[in-house]
Amino acid sequence: MEDIDQTIDLMNKQQLVTCVAKSSAKRRRQNVQYTTQNQRMSIERIEKIYETFERLLRDIIKVWIRDEKTVRLKYLKPMTEERKSYLITDLNDELEPILKQISNECRINYKKMGELELFEKKFQETQTSIKTDVENKIGELFEKINTELASSKKIEPSELVKLYRIEEQTLIELRLIKPLQDINVAFYEMPDDFKPVADGIQNTITLCGKYYEKGALKNIILTIETLMSYAILAEENRIQEILEKNKDRLIELLKLAPEKEERLQAIQPLIDWF
Repeated sequence: MEDIDQTIDLMNKQQLVTCVAKSSAKRRRQNVQYTTQNQRMSIERIEKIYETFERLLRDIIKVWIRDEKTVRLKYLKPMTEERKSYLITDLNDELEPILKQISNECRINYKKMGELELFEKKFQETQTSIKTDVENKIGELFEKINTELASSKKIEPSELVKLYRIEEQTLIELRLIKPLQDINVAFYEMPDDFKPVADGIQNTITLCGKYYEKGALKNIILTIETLMSYAILAEENRIQEILEKNKDRLIELLKLAPEKEERLQAIQPLIDWF
């Protein structure tokens, strides 16, 4: 992925639009509900509306942090100090119009109910807590991403492309980056004599990339991922019935395309390992 920052920023803007739309729809439903119950001019309604606005602010923070972490860990891209500072500024800038909307729309309603002082207190608390949350959560995110990447044995998607000869766009489309990364991480947890098995797995997946449609290729890789999750377990911790089903499933999948003997021969060391 050429410019990961731009990719994440685009995701953030899309998530922002989605969150705002969902919150707006929820507030409309709440207004209809309280109006139907003859409670439109009630403290319960304006408190519920305020809570929904506040939830919107926190949801935006949550999804931005989630996407930043997910993408960077998938593509093994650390978070720089510059990126951290940019995110804090950009997120605060995006939240500011929502805070103004709360001030404009909710203040009037609280004032009508004679609860302006309550609003001012709540709004001040919201402003302070949101600003603090943005700085603290992005700071925590910075530490988590970089700490995890520093100790990670995962390999970058570009290396997966070289290793398995599957186009990066295909890996993205089929959501196979993480499964392939997990398979390779599992190799590190195996003893030295597992190397021929790992080589066989790599060869099998490479061969499947030549002959299989995308859906079948995904099924093969996910089944291998499951088998590797069992390979790293002590024998007494394996559920034998599930293990056997996945071994049989993999063998059947590998028979579905031309040149099956070469694939079956490549995967046999994994089957024999169990």
